[in-house]
Amino acid sequence: MKAEKIVVTNVRAGIPAGMRLRLSEKQAAVRRHNIKEIDKGVFEALKPLEFKRGEEFEIITGDDAPEPSKALRAQISTPEEAAKKPAAPAKDAAAKKPAAGKASKETKESDENSPVPGSKILDPTA
Repeated sequence: MKAEKIVVTNVRAGIPAGMRLRLSEKQAAVRRHNIKEIDKGVFEALKPLEFKRGEEFEIITGDDAPEPSKALRAQISTPEEAAKKPAAPAKDAAAKKPAAGKASKETKESDENSPVPGSKILDPTA
């Protein structure tokens, strides 16, 4: 049995059912209904699990425990590898929108004659 400490470097990492993990008490508590303890602090995923970016735990391999897939490997790293990688950008639609009250220059110019701030005047002839 081999334990590999990893950190989630993607926005999230999906752990398939059957993987064996060493989790903290807090991590185990929130996933209690989807895991089975097979040794002190070592759990088997009964259903797919998700972990957020930055979470650390150990993956247990060997014996009859499965190896992480290539897809999973793309979502996780060792703590040493993670320290070398730049942070992944957040893929959030809200991040692309201007903040409230911060309309772009282009929008301000087209809306300056609007009776309601932030709304656009529609040209009925267009």
